[in-house]
Amino acid sequence: MKFRYLLLLGLCTAGCESSQQNQQARERKQSLNTKQVEPDEGSTGTTQGSQETPTSSFVTTTTSKGLIDEEFRVSGGPTTYQAMPVVYGQGAASAHKGFYIRDTDSGPSGPGILAIHGIMGPTEAFKRNLMRFAAKGYRVLAIDLYEGKLPGQDNSAEAEQLHQSIQARGKNDVLSNITSGVDYLRSELGATSLGVVGWDEGGYWAIETMSSFPGSFAALVNYYGSPFELSKDATSIPIPTLHIFPNEDDRQTEELLQLERSINEQSPHKAEFRIYRDVSSDFLEPSKGNQDKENVKIAYDHTFLYLDAIFKQD
Repeated sequence: MKFRYLLLLGLCTAGCESSQQNQQARERKQSLNTKQVEPDEGSTGTTQGSQETPTSSFVTTTTSKGLIDEEFRVSGGPTTYQAMPVVYGQGAASAHKGFYIRDTDSGPSGPGILAIHGIMGPTEAFKRNLMRFAAKGYRVLAIDLYEGKLPGQDNSAEAEQLHQSIQARGKNDVLSNITSGVDYLRSELGATSLGVVGWDEGGYWAIETMSSFPGSFAALVNYYGSPFELSKDATSIPIPTLHIFPNEDDRQTEELLQLERSINEQSPHKAEFRIYRDVSSDFLEPSKGNQDKENVKIAYDHTFLYLDAIFKQD
């Protein structure tokens, strides 16, 4: 029993829900045009977008526009996006790099999401998955904790090495990257209020960020990242939080139920733990080729019920 790659130090615990029966995972039928476009020489990584009619291609190496993939669209929502690489802040050796996506219909300001990748890094599939948030009107900055490096597909050894490199740099270095991303979202990308969303190890960092900088975020979504930090002082949790996990065994589920009860007995802000049965341990990992689309959709639908209730009350 374990969450893959999580920093569990004796997982404390809370809440549960059975999802609908999952359908067999299918390979994605949609083929994406990922033709590489080199930025101009001397460019910082941010380039001017084309004014041509949007297409369905998804390019992350330069500013691009396109149609939001049909599987991510919502009724009455935007249908086009703009995406671009960005450079922000300053790390130990160089400026931080990230990726930004928003719908083209939104105004100069709006709610922002800081997205933190998991063990496989900010892959093309991970970035494409952020269209889900653009389709709901959120402007999203995906930070890159691996500083431009990616493990080979399904290469767990390389992924673990990159994960260890984060630990070697230390907590303060990671939090510096995150806070620089927050500043960039606010000052350059027009984000008014902010949410932080993390996948796998990124969920752990989302919790660390919320705890280290109370007042910076209005919402947190944690996709199966270690929640042990929450048990240290539940009374200090500054915002309502949503946590989504696979059910890996019944004892673990009971531990999560206990953690949810403990937090909600102490904190004025609700913590909601949703646990999905009959799913793989990484069913929300966008970098995997096969996904349980039914339960993935259910999980993201609930994500947006939570986020919209906080950011779109009007």
